[in-house]
Amino acid sequence: MEVRVTQQLTPVEQYQVMLISALERQHSGRDALTDAVWASPGHLHLLAEAIPPDPSGLVPGSEQPTGAPVIHGYAALDPSTDQVELTARPDSPGAVPALIRALLERAPHATVWAKGQASAAATIGGAERRELLILSRDLGPEQMAGPYAQHNVQIRPFRPTDAAAWLLANAAIFADLPDQAGISAGDLQQRLLAPWFDPEGLLIAEAAGGIVGFHWVKISTNPFHGRISGEVHALGVLPSWRGSGLAAALLHLGLGYIRAQGVTRSHLWVERENRRALQFYRSADFALVDRDRLVMPDPS
Repeated sequence: MEVRVTQQLTPVEQYQVMLISALERQHSGRDALTDAVWASPGHLHLLAEAIPPDPSGLVPGSEQPTGAPVIHGYAALDPSTDQVELTARPDSPGAVPALIRALLERAPHATVWAKGQASAAATIGGAERRELLILSRDLGPEQMAGPYAQHNVQIRPFRPTDAAAWLLANAAIFADLPDQAGISAGDLQQRLLAPWFDPEGLLIAEAAGGIVGFHWVKISTNPFHGRISGEVHALGVLPSWRGSGLAAALLHLGLGYIRAQGVTRSHLWVERENRRALQFYRSADFALVDRDRLVMPDPS
């Protein structure tokens, strides 16, 4: 199997990669690729290809003339972080090793996200650099939350004029989580323009004219472990508001928003070492369902 490297996918290549990702989702119950793969122009794209002995058994919708190479696996390398997202056909075991060899030739310190314990990347051996725990819970009618009125706090939907204040609050709330704290104005604008964004799903907690907390909910059209699920995308309050009950109120209202959309499951990611957040979500009946690992592949 050969690996071809390109700085930009053609529409046909992107379509084939999305089909492969859909096949893996059917196998693992998870999306191996995030929106950042398509939205960030700086990614390096690696395609594991092979010429089939005959045209049968190709990825549905990707039929090509006899003798043309067929994509069996794909990896996206972010040069700014050396982090990689990867997907491969479940019936192509040679695709992942070929991609890893090619990645390490170009980025010896690359780390690869294994999205779930049944993902194609879960077979990669190496040193674990990070682990995210995925928690989930079912939502019942009791999640239809009412208004919150304590500590002179107003909780309302996001407004475009909140952007600058939101960035400052986000950086202060998540100071110990660089991935979230480092969101720039450009990153925020990109998310606000995403198809899944709904201002009603970004709850802003405001007190004394400033943002003191927020809960950002994301509802994807792709199933999570076989069901549509509402993600607790980001939830936090300023350090001075911790212990006030505001975080629990924001969580409750956000789950109510998810339930009001007709969605009966919620999930979230949390760092394995973040004991405070784990205790908070477990007290709200979230339970462990999967794990994501960031692995530095073994060159051997």
